[in-house]
Amino acid sequence: MTAVQPFRQYRTLGFSRILHWPPVGLSEVTLGRGYDMGNRSAGEIYATLRQAELEEYKASLCARAAGLKGKRAGEFVKVYGPLVGEITHQQQIGLFEIAYSEKLAYTKSVYGRVSRRIPDAPSWQSFDQRIKDVLVDIFFQGVENTAALFSAAIKGKQALIIHIQSSTTYMSYEMNRLRHLK
Repeated sequence: MTAVQPFRQYRTLGFSRILHWPPVGLSEVTLGRGYDMGNRSAGEIYATLRQAELEEYKASLCARAAGLKGKRAGEFVKVYGPLVGEITHQQQIGLFEIAYSEKLAYTKSVYGRVSRRIPDAPSWQSFDQRIKDVLVDIFFQGVENTAALFSAAIKGKQALIIHIQSSTTYMSYEMNRLRHLK
């Protein structure tokens, strides 16, 4: 039921198929590539993880991370991480698809509200797919100023790049995204 310490034998940089917690601010318990549990209920976590085909005991253990942030989240990972162990590639993909779908819907919804106050803002559908992907990526990490972000996106790719490059917060995530801002 458990994996070897530290949850798997060959840990690699950026490995996310185990419970993890970035020790920054009020970070949450995270599983996979972006499924954060700190703002979710136990029932939502359980249902989502079962939908992603995680074993019932893993989903039950992870559901205990509901609402945990900061040091409490870190303590949870330390105690429960070895019990949950590693999820499969297929489970990680399923969980990411669920998390991405949620974040896409949220980003699109926020854009709909904010863009009403921006003159001549295009519809979400008219954005280039790459710009939409970047916006959703940023929403995964946290947005500093939604109106400024969307205004830059409306102006086009180059304005969005300049906006991202002017933010130390956004730039701190760019190396992990493996895209080139040009």
